[in-house]
Amino acid sequence: MRGNGGRGEFRAWLVASLAMLAPSCDPGPRPEAPSLLPEPGAARRAVEEALGEWRASPATDLSAPGRSLIFVDRQREPGQQLAEFAVLGESEVDNCRRFVVRLSLEGPEETALVAYYVFGKDPIWVYRAEDFEMMMHMDMAPDDPPAPAGASGG
Repeated sequence: MRGNGGRGEFRAWLVASLAMLAPSCDPGPRPEAPSLLPEPGAARRAVEEALGEWRASPATDLSAPGRSLIFVDRQREPGQQLAEFAVLGESEVDNCRRFVVRLSLEGPEETALVAYYVFGKDPIWVYRAEDFEMMMHMDMAPDDPPAPAGASGG
């Protein structure tokens, strides 16, 4: 469930998009980068569908490549169940739609306010804010092993 398939596909897309934006020797007009901003209704439906799938089947890998909706939330505990959710707000941030959602969780029981970023059109990506920030800064993933004690950076 913690594979890098979705993140790897996004990175490949991101590199290709950035390459399109890079300066070239040709001073002529460049094609515009494709917009990653889904329509508001489609973005909200994606969040609700992703969370609905999690609620219905917490063990399903919702980040598997090849899906039309890819949901990345590495912050939740394995097997943790979603009892209820409520979308509380939406905003547009850096070519993404950002949704604030209240999650009611079981196993362990807790309530959390969580932000999700939604971008893309086919597929539509729904990323938990912490995972999105980690991916954008290419930080170490939570399941990556730490550096050995006493190892020096180089």
